[in-house]
Amino acid sequence: MASELLVAVVIGAIAILAKLDFFRWLYKTVRCIYYLRKLPLGIQPHWVTGHSYHAHPDRMFDFITDYQQGEEYKRNPVGIYRNDMATCVHMAGLETPDTVATILKSSEPKNPYVYGFLVPWIGDGLLISNGKKWARNRRLLTPAFHFDILKGYVSIYGSAVGALLEKWRTALHDSEHATDARVNISQDVPLLTLDVILQCAMSYESDCQTQPDEYANSVMTLVVETQLRGVTLQHHSDILFAMSKRGRAYRKACNMAHKYSEAVIKERREKIADDEGDSDDDEGFFSTRMRDFLDILLTAEDTDGVRLSDTDIRNEVDTFLFEGHDTTASALQWTLYFLAGHHDVQEKCRKEARQVFSDLNVRPGEVTYEALQQLEYTGQALKEAMRLATTVPLIYRQATQDTTIKGYFIPEGSWVIVNLFALHHHPVYWPEPLKYDPSRFDVTAENESRPAFSYAPFSGGPRNCIGQNLAMEEMKSAVSLILQEFQLSLPDDMHDVKQCLYLVNKPSKPIHLIIKPLAE
Repeated sequence: MASELLVAVVIGAIAILAKLDFFRWLYKTVRCIYYLRKLPLGIQPHWVTGHSYHAHPDRMFDFITDYQQGEEYKRNPVGIYRNDMATCVHMAGLETPDTVATILKSSEPKNPYVYGFLVPWIGDGLLISNGKKWARNRRLLTPAFHFDILKGYVSIYGSAVGALLEKWRTALHDSEHATDARVNISQDVPLLTLDVILQCAMSYESDCQTQPDEYANSVMTLVVETQLRGVTLQHHSDILFAMSKRGRAYRKACNMAHKYSEAVIKERREKIADDEGDSDDDEGFFSTRMRDFLDILLTAEDTDGVRLSDTDIRNEVDTFLFEGHDTTASALQWTLYFLAGHHDVQEKCRKEARQVFSDLNVRPGEVTYEALQQLEYTGQALKEAMRLATTVPLIYRQATQDTTIKGYFIPEGSWVIVNLFALHHHPVYWPEPLKYDPSRFDVTAENESRPAFSYAPFSGGPRNCIGQNLAMEEMKSAVSLILQEFQLSLPDDMHDVKQCLYLVNKPSKPIHLIIKPLAE
């Protein structure tokens, strides 16, 4: 009898707690709806679907740019707006330097719903984690991006770009026209950046640019399927996604990627442990090779002398692969696209590269760290490309505490969109926002007076992109080496390529360029 009474009490307690959790959730939800409905509303939403039709990645570019040129936009100068994904699903959107800065200067976590699609692959790595774990891992990973480490990667950039150029030389040789060839940079550039990041992450030489590689293909599959899942409503359900053909391909690729990275981590950890146990050798394992990202993770210790677990390391390596591959590929292919359409900018970048490489006696086909630091105009061309075709158009955060932005109350639990694409096309800070003009980043009084958070291609604040210097140097290497060998032009059918604002900016169709070898 006593045992039955105890069971009843336990069940009753659980039921009460469950109800309390439900009512707590209901209270937070109603509170968010109440306050977010007070935000300025630019475009009138549909009474059922809200702004979801316009928010589709294929339509968002036109939606935002048309809205910014309209009268409704002028009536909302405060830079905060309400975005409705359904009748009662509201989000706070931010699009001006002062409003964006409020969130970016904080360490508010990424939205778990939006970024949750990445969890099966990258776990709770630096992109997704928050709180004490994020702060600890950020401190442990920061040394991996010190300039002394990045210097060692420069030879990787050069050899990887060399493989791309050799592939283009072959295409030119096989072309029907002896003077030029058509190349698909939406295919070639992602393979280039994947080749680079695999070598920087764990010294994996895949030859993925020229021949199939199982591990490299798995990473590519994971990147593509993650973004497609985000825009396929029925695949937001874990069950339906797992049952789908895409879900099965994703699971297979995920298992393959984890299996390989775990094996490499285990083998590398054993070698480092053997090396640390050998007191007769000061350098040992690292005396004959460059330290890569994995080496640094395996040897990093927090203030208590505790190292990252194998699972933590795998998550950070996979996060590094995702963020360092797809985003860099997007920024680089859009840069090449804009350069192909603006021969004056292209020629100026080419002249700068030739002059810098000649002055520093850099051998043909190679690149040096010192040369990359002097490619100022090339850097401006890249920055302008990342403004015009914002690499990560939207950042989704979640408010963990009540806050006020420009007089509007944003309650705890609210979804907040940092609209970097709208920020980078705001006509107040970027006149003629759809024009490609690298001179916006000249060191002039006018440009220097632009608000700090008017440009944030790598996000900003404590959660900014930890690998931004690596990405910029990799892209400078590619642009400088490519332009010293080839003239880039747009085919007639490539002038209408539009931006599709997925998690990472994608072209509306594969970008093809015409390459023509430069006269000796």
